[in-house]
Amino acid sequence: MTKGTYGYIGKRKLTNLAITLVFVVIIGLMVAFAKVWAPKDYRNILLVMAILMVLPGANFLVQLLIILPYKDVEQEEYQHMKEIAGTGIFYTGLHVTGSQIATISLDYAYVHPNGIVCLTSDMKLDLKKSETYIESMLRVGGIDTMVKLYTDRKAFETRVEDLQSKSPIDWENADNKLKKTGENLLAISL
Repeated sequence: MTKGTYGYIGKRKLTNLAITLVFVVIIGLMVAFAKVWAPKDYRNILLVMAILMVLPGANFLVQLLIILPYKDVEQEEYQHMKEIAGTGIFYTGLHVTGSQIATISLDYAYVHPNGIVCLTSDMKLDLKKSETYIESMLRVGGIDTMVKLYTDRKAFETRVEDLQSKSPIDWENADNKLKKTGENLLAISL
């Protein structure tokens, strides 16, 4: 399942949980084998291998813990929003993380030549700070575009409809910048 598509969060949770559990089982077996059955010469090697496997396993666990509180939007709501977005680049369930900010949860993101318009259900989010952070992260990838976050669903829908009606995307003449903008937004998201 591709990042930004419907159902991605649920699938990602299950995948990360399964991979984390596999790491725990393998590490546990290696430690048990090293302590109980392994010849003395191999004990240290098995223990070092088990220790080295902790970091990749912890990486999957951290990703799971970040997305655990979030869930996919309802199917009907997603279809409604997708219809509004029309032929534009449209994503759902993105989570932008960084060292300077808390996780920015984007229920929907619409990428347009005039900028990126996003809807978040996180009412505690500092919208201006989050917009600035996403813009700066995109700028690192060579994309200079405006980002607008909404917490009001109706305002988001109105803005997307306005963009679609006043300046619809002409895919025949669209440059690669639009696709690159969408790809970079996915790249900075968990």
